[in-house]
Amino acid sequence: MLTLLVSLLYVYVQIARHGELTSGQKWFVRLPFSIYLGWISVATVANVSQVLFYNDWSGWGVSPEIWTVIMLVVAAVLGLAMRWRESNWAYVLVLVWALVGIALKQSASALVSTTAWVIAGVLMLALISMPFIKSAPRQS
Repeated sequence: MLTLLVSLLYVYVQIARHGELTSGQKWFVRLPFSIYLGWISVATVANVSQVLFYNDWSGWGVSPEIWTVIMLVVAAVLGLAMRWRESNWAYVLVLVWALVGIALKQSASALVSTTAWVIAGVLMLALISMPFIKSAPRQS
């Protein structure tokens, strides 16, 4: 799974470095890769968590809920980086979709559910506001 994630990142970077993409290339190459890269990112985090749980990892004394929050923050950082650096809205939307699913599924855990909702909101805010922030004139 991690090899697939790294391979997709490599392909995505090569597509991004290609220069100005045509409209067709954006919709039929970049968009599908962005969506797939988002889902592979979510799946990698989920699979690593499952492997650790399966192997009875103690979490160095940190509760599973706190580790979940840490992993959600990692996902948020990935999403914000992809939005800021690559202007990739599709990747961020995949993360928001996954976070909403986590928030709904983990509603019994207030900490996890609330964190997922907040991060989904932050990512949506980044989706909406980032174009305005990047195009704002720089103050010297």
